[in-house]
Amino acid sequence: MTDRTTRGRATRPELSPAHARFASALGEIVQAADLAQYRLAKKSDVSPTTLSGYLCGHRLPKSSTTLERLYTVAALHAQRAARPLPHSRARLRELFELALQERWEAHIGTATARDEQPHAAPKQPASRLPSPRRRLQRRVRMYRARHRIAPSVPRAAVPVPPEKGDRHHTTAVSAVPWAAEAKEVGRHFAEGRDWDAYVMLRNTASTVPAHEFPGVISSCRAAGLEQAVETLLRTAAEREVHAVLSITAALHEQRQYEDAGVMLAAARRAL
Repeated sequence: MTDRTTRGRATRPELSPAHARFASALGEIVQAADLAQYRLAKKSDVSPTTLSGYLCGHRLPKSSTTLERLYTVAALHAQRAARPLPHSRARLRELFELALQERWEAHIGTATARDEQPHAAPKQPASRLPSPRRRLQRRVRMYRARHRIAPSVPRAAVPVPPEKGDRHHTTAVSAVPWAAEAKEVGRHFAEGRDWDAYVMLRNTASTVPAHEFPGVISSCRAAGLEQAVETLLRTAAEREVHAVLSITAALHEQRQYEDAGVMLAAARRAL
């Protein structure tokens, strides 16, 4: 199994060095566990196809929780067979974090190089665009059109009496959404806790409502966290289609057209 996995990874030129080291270490741990691959996957609450993707280098775990379950089951069966595992739990987690960070840095570098290219190249005709991209763009236009059909009705100005007491409501917090979280992410990066920052960004991008997403992007950009902006956009692009369309429409409404384009490009690659 290890030889086949190694040969499979060698034929994938897009596999990064850190990703290759992680896949190789995980394969050695699975082999030392003295347990069939499909049984290890079932006991770890992972599908056999997903585990095969980890071993072949086709994918990375979405969180360290899945990795912890795999290592725990492998360690238990290796102990029963009196066989030591070739890598410690901390070493496997370190390799996983390095592979994940390298993949994010590669995505950021690709987006930066694309933005720096001259605009001399003509745009591809719409008739030659891939059909998934055309469908996604058409849905975005339809979503924006639906939400702009009804004209806004002007409201009569009604005087509001001043509030009593010395505790008045303020809109300062709502005007700068996610500002405190952005500072916390910046502190994680400054103190070398990149993994904590990435986990916080991925959780936010996967759960934040669509109408709040532009504010999150603006807060990170105001804090000078361009790397965090790229992570938020590419993680949000992995959400289901309706959420991607809603977030893209919200970005367009806030005139964040470049961010919407980066997100649409990432969503198209994920289709």
